[in-house]
Amino acid sequence: MTNIREYQKNKLKNASKNIDNRHYTKKVIFHKGRKLFIICALIAVVIFLIIGYSIYKKNRVYEDYDVLSISQITQNVDSKYLKFNDKILRYGMDGIVCLDKNASKQWEISYQMKYPIVALCKNYGVVASQKGHEIYVFNQNGLAGSMVVDYPIVDISVAAQGAVAVSMEKDGINYLDIYEANGEKKVASKTSLEGNGYPIDSRISPDGQKLMVSYLDIAEDTLASSVVFYNFSDVGEDYIWNMVGVYDDYYEGTMIPYVEFVNDYTACAVGDNRITIFDMKEIPEVVADIGYDGELAAFVGDESYIGLVFDNEEHGGLYRLEIYDIEGKKVLSYDIDMEYKEIQFVNEHVLVYNDNRCILLSMGGVEKFNYTFDKSYECIMPLSITNYIMITKTTISEIGIK
Repeated sequence: MTNIREYQKNKLKNASKNIDNRHYTKKVIFHKGRKLFIICALIAVVIFLIIGYSIYKKNRVYEDYDVLSISQITQNVDSKYLKFNDKILRYGMDGIVCLDKNASKQWEISYQMKYPIVALCKNYGVVASQKGHEIYVFNQNGLAGSMVVDYPIVDISVAAQGAVAVSMEKDGINYLDIYEANGEKKVASKTSLEGNGYPIDSRISPDGQKLMVSYLDIAEDTLASSVVFYNFSDVGEDYIWNMVGVYDDYYEGTMIPYVEFVNDYTACAVGDNRITIFDMKEIPEVVADIGYDGELAAFVGDESYIGLVFDNEEHGGLYRLEIYDIEGKKVLSYDIDMEYKEIQFVNEHVLVYNDNRCILLSMGGVEKFNYTFDKSYECIMPLSITNYIMITKTTISEIGIK
């Protein structure tokens, strides 16, 4: 009898413990569940805020601006300006000067050139005497090298490490040479209209190893163009004259006035009736070939986008801007209702401006900023989506749109 009573007593005690354990487990589960719910709710709120801010930022329209700083400058009548990373280049017939946004001189190169031309690539640039023989290579610290070439210069381009491609002409013969920044000649070639054709445009790749050239050939009163790629690395040594790609089937009856490396591995040939986009890591491959109608007025490109500007008077506007990504997909078509001075890509946006008006356009076609200033500007240089350098004949100012 005693054993039975003790057994029942222990059984009741164990049952009570089990009930307590279940209650404790439920409390733990409830507590953890509530904590997990709070964490998930907080994450959802953060995601919602991020998405909301992104939508707000994407569609926000700016209506005015503040002047953040202003500095006085003096310049020559022939002065021109270019953005060089976060600095400003001012160049003319008697030299080139690098300034910061407060108009403080960083360095200067003096020369005498009747027709100075400038090309830039990342941290390097080059200024040359068109129809002359002088070339100066510079980087953010100033002069990096100089050279005097044998024939009158037609055009130049520069690589990211300072290599320079020089197009020259004399007595109907065209010369296309590549120099290192220190003036050492790396590649020399010679062409004629009767032979290879007339070189219309050429560009050296950012790595300095490839060269892209468009040639024009006129035979029996028929106009035709070809685009030729050269590779001067080890890969190109296996090809005759380092010529790793020739494209002429696309371009019968077409002239190719522009060729460009828009980034390290993407090149494009822009013709009067079509554009061809190439992948050019080592050997060129056609990514897209796009035909179009209308008179091509200009071309602009950056690492992600290619812009084509067409005359558009027949359709009610002055110009039509068509933007493609580097895969050849059309991103935007936009009618420009003003005479423009320059078009630039700015962080997934497009900046169009003239002497006193600018338009900031998103890739979705939203006019983020459309403003007419009360004074005339030489140029506008974007620092970000909201901050810009504005240069007049007497001042350099930084503004922030709002």
